[in-house]
Amino acid sequence: AMETAARAGITSQRVGRVLERLGLAEVVVRHVPKGMIRAGTEGVDFPASRAYARSHIECGVRLNVAGREPAGVVPQEEYDAVREAIIEFLSGIETPDGEPAFDDVAPREAYFEGREADRGVDVVVVPRAFDQFLSTQVRESAFGPPTEPYNHKRDGLIAAAGEAIDADASLAGAHLFDVAPTVLASLGLARGEHMDGDVLSIVESVGKRSYPELDEREREATDERAVEERLSDLGYLQE
Repeated sequence: AMETAARAGITSQRVGRVLERLGLAEVVVRHVPKGMIRAGTEGVDFPASRAYARSHIECGVRLNVAGREPAGVVPQEEYDAVREAIIEFLSGIETPDGEPAFDDVAPREAYFEGREADRGVDVVVVPRAFDQFLSTQVRESAFGPPTEPYNHKRDGLIAAAGEAIDADASLAGAHLFDVAPTVLASLGLARGEHMDGDVLSIVESVGKRSYPELDEREREATDERAVEERLSDLGYLQE
């Protein structure tokens, strides 16, 4: 449905601009399910796209590769050339103040490794100092006011408290990746062999172990009315 609408020129961006002019944008955002809004902004016209950015939080671009995407158009043998062209183009983009838009534009292998790496974006983009807010919205101009008033930053704070915490240990050099292994260790659990990060010295490491592969079962649609009736029968919902 999203693809058909896009071909007819009906996109979430154009609908959004109309709602803004009518003063209804905030009302719609409050009442329309977030899943529907996300589907509208992430919809891609695959047959007409050689590359696409699915979501701004991915910080990257995916190639629409034949045999990999639903309606891929980039032949496998052209993958490297197309990706290099995208990297070169994005690397040369400057903001209105004349500064590079990105601190880095690189192939995914420069940042990701492991058995799930091929599920990541094909081209990774790192906004300059994360002062640039990425957006997948299609607009007349490449730059404009941010759609949200906040963004991530490279630097952050880490704090820990509890009986298992060594208050005299140093947190110097702590990384976001270290949080999960450290939390597991504080609970007496070994971290997975495939996990990034290390156990911070504030807790005693429990070592590593292998865990079963994630069982990615296909999602099944649920009858919401049936669920509500079942919860009501159990006393969780009241009419």
